[in-house]
Amino acid sequence: MASSKVMDWAPSLSAPDFKAVEAVLLELERYLTLRTYLQGYQLSTADKDIWTALRTNKVANGIVRKGSLTNVARWSSFIEASHPEIQGEIKAAQTKEKEKRAAASRAGGNYNIGLKNTENGIVTRFPPEPSGYLHIGHAKAAFLNDYFA
Repeated sequence: MASSKVMDWAPSLSAPDFKAVEAVLLELERYLTLRTYLQGYQLSTADKDIWTALRTNKVANGIVRKGSLTNVARWSSFIEASHPEIQGEIKAAQTKEKEKRAAASRAGGNYNIGLKNTENGIVTRFPPEPSGYLHIGHAKAAFLNDYFA
């Protein structure tokens, strides 16, 4: 497999979408069937980047820790055990993520939650809360509106 293909996996593993991450992890599972490292016979930048992306993404890390992808779990635990120096990269990435969340928290609530198939200028009657949950009062009003209207 070309090295560019392996390097393309790291950004894909950063996605918060389960389906996108799962597809990349299944491809990585097949690729690691007979390999210890992604490129060559020693730790490469591809190994570091993909391992860091796996560890910092909660969705990907959960799938790997569950153990259904045996080759990816084996590779991840091997990299973690045999190369403790890359733990620093994880800590740096986690502090960067914490700073990003803290900045977003200071900015306040945001109603821009990325709804799919929406158009500008169309007003919804019962918009979701900034947290993403439907407010109980809105749910009750929607049910009553559906029943009586």
